[in-house]
This record gives sequence, structure tokens and C-alpha cells, in this order.
Amino acid sequence: MALFDTTMAALAKTLTGVVGSAAIIRRTIADYDELRDKDISSFSIDYPVKTSPPARYSAYEVSNSSVLATDLKVIVARLDAPGEVIDPVTDAVLIAGVVYHIVSVGNLSSGDATAAFVLQLRG
Repeated sequence: MALFDTTMAALAKTLTGVVGSAAIIRRTIADYDELRDKDISSFSIDYPVKTSPPARYSAYEVSNSSVLATDLKVIVARLDAPGEVIDPVTDAVLIAGVVYHIVSVGNLSSGDATAAFVLQLRG
């Protein structure tokens, strides 16, 4: 990771820390039984993070896409995220007590490094 990449990742964390909202990324970990083809146990781990204030998508972003008018968009600094990735399959976001499912994860990159994640959320 180059110096500029490190600086951009730190800047994203600082900005979400200053203007961000408290949230939780809930990661569910399941133990899968291949023989029975089902989850046999699961547990969740909560990671406190700061996100950008939740924003609605514009009419342009909603038209001709998989984005619904009720979907929300938030930004999470990579340095604040639980690990190097946010996974729509295992992760959910809790904001103000409401659980949102992650529909998609986009990257805000600086060179080759991810500075922040853009999450499409659906309640």
C-alpha cells in the first residue's frame, strides 16, 4: 500500500468519525453440515463502526437498476470495517435499532487500495 493509499484510508476513517452515525456490522458465522445440507449452528459477532449518515438513492440511480427507492446508501471506512471485506451473505448493518440487509458492496479506492466501502442497504 503506497503512502497516498494509507492517507486516503485514514482520511475516510476520520471523516466518518466526525460526521458519521454509530452503527453495528453484525457478522453471522454458521457451521454447515454438508452431509445433511443444512446449517447446524450459528452465532453472531457485532462490530461497532461509524458510517456516513444514511442517504437515499437518487431517481437516476434507482431507474433501470436493482436499487429500490427505499434502499439506503452508507459509507464505512475500510479501517473501521471488520476485516478486509464486508460480505453481503454473512453481514448485516444495524442503524438506530433497525436491521438492514446488505444488497451490494462497492469500493471507494485510492490506487490499488480500498479506502472505504459503499453499502447498499435494504430494510
